[in-house]
Amino acid sequence: MPSGRIFSQALIADLTDEWMALIHRDQAHPCVIGWVPFNESWGLWHQSTRGEQRHFADAIYHLTKALDPTRPGHHNDGWDTQPATIGPCIFTRPPLKPFKTDWRA
Repeated sequence: MPSGRIFSQALIADLTDEWMALIHRDQAHPCVIGWVPFNESWGLWHQSTRGEQRHFADAIYHLTKALDPTRPGHHNDGWDTQPATIGPCIFTRPPLKPFKTDWRA
C-alpha cells in the first residue's frame, strides 16, 4: 500500500480507511505473518519532531493490533521506530566480497 508524500488530514483519513480494508481483506491469509503499515517513514517524514505524525503512527499500530491481535506488528520499519511487538525488519550488512574464481562458462 503506498503511503502519502505529505502528512495531512486527507492522508490520515485515506490511509486509515485503506489500511482497515487491507487488514479485513488479508487477515485470513496464512501467508501474512505480520503487519508493517509504514516503511521507512514514507508520509511521516518528521515523526521524531512532530507529535501529530508520531501519534498517527502509534494509532495505526494500535488499530492494527485491535483488528488482528494474532499477528505481530511494527508501525514504521526503517527509522524513527517506536515500541512494537517485533523489532525492525530492515537489516544492513557489509557488501559481499567478489568470488575469487571466475565462474563464467
